[in-house]
Amino acid sequence: MTAATQFFATLGSHFFLILFGGLELVAAVILIGALPKRSLHEREDEKSDRGRSSRRRTRAEGFGAILEDGLAMDGEHVSIIYDRGLQFPCYAYGNVEKLLGVSLSRLQEDVETVLPFFQSPEELKHFWKQYLKWDGAAELSTEIQRKDGRYYRVLVHRCGEKDYDIFVFQNITELRQRELIYKEKMHEAEEASQFKTSFLFRMSHEIRTPMNGIIGMLTLAKGKLPEHHPAMQYLAKADTLSDQLLSLINDILDMSRIEAGKVELEQRPFSLKAFQTKLYDMFAKTLEQKGIHYTVEAEDLTVDWVIGDELRVSQVIINFLSNASKFTEKGEISVRFHQMLLKDGQVDLAMKVHDTGIGMQPEFLDRIFRPFEQEDASTTRRYGGTGLGMAISDQLVKLMGGHIMVESV
Repeated sequence: MTAATQFFATLGSHFFLILFGGLELVAAVILIGALPKRSLHEREDEKSDRGRSSRRRTRAEGFGAILEDGLAMDGEHVSIIYDRGLQFPCYAYGNVEKLLGVSLSRLQEDVETVLPFFQSPEELKHFWKQYLKWDGAAELSTEIQRKDGRYYRVLVHRCGEKDYDIFVFQNITELRQRELIYKEKMHEAEEASQFKTSFLFRMSHEIRTPMNGIIGMLTLAKGKLPEHHPAMQYLAKADTLSDQLLSLINDILDMSRIEAGKVELEQRPFSLKAFQTKLYDMFAKTLEQKGIHYTVEAEDLTVDWVIGDELRVSQVIINFLSNASKFTEKGEISVRFHQMLLKDGQVDLAMKVHDTGIGMQPEFLDRIFRPFEQEDASTTRRYGGTGLGMAISDQLVKLMGGHIMVESV
């Protein structure tokens, strides 16, 4: 059948439809049915609604992309997009009512509806005032607590050149609980450490007083007996052991003072030359009896008198020399002073103790400055000692602005 150019007019409440395709008729007359008449305004409203729905879908998809690209958050959180131009929270991602206590629609009516659900509404109001003045340059964040005890971190992120900001409310309750537990444990540990330090400090004082009396009595007893009296060897042994015990007590006292931050360094002038002589005289006889060659030397020293804590410097060097003497069977032990820097009235000195003793295993070098550390149990049984000397020396040198290095070859 050839193409028709006629249209059937609307008859009553029925209308007819003819479909044309090219030059051939592809559909017959079809009775659609009885439909009510609609006004032009109704059809325009429908088109408008469809347009708004389409725009809302497009807008929502765009907001979703903003959230995906703008912020990546872990854990339970809600993201709300705020239109700065309209001053309106226009889109949300996540369960707003669960986290904030009110729905998005309630927020859209009045943002202050969220205030009663939080511990300190004034803090939220203050944060909102900060936001209204915010230029988007620096990060804007705060932490708030709900009345049910939950904690939230609030972050605001500006979406580049767009007129939108993202408000992210992140549940950090578990994080705050872990931090609280950590602080409690740290407080308990600090209290235990302070108690230990105080206990050791007091007990060491209490023990040192009678020990000094014992050493004094032993000295008096040795002075009353002939040199070759049979009891002299016992008194000499008791005297040696008493000195070792007193040295241990002094080390514990020093460590307690250091841990408590009660070590005060004196600043007094002393002569480096006289200091070297004292070091030599202190160990020369003992090392000579062991057949060990002992020297104290100075290299390139242009100064003699310096200001510092001579007693503490001496304590450090004596600790090193005592270890060197203990672990060296033969060979030599030397102390060398080297002037490294002299500028503006300040001098940096390097003091090196060298020995030809048994050396140390490489793995022990990493823990040599830890309190009570020794290389192994056999070392303690054979050579004695507590492992406090090096730890004390390290802390004292740090207090004096220096550092210690140990090498074993």
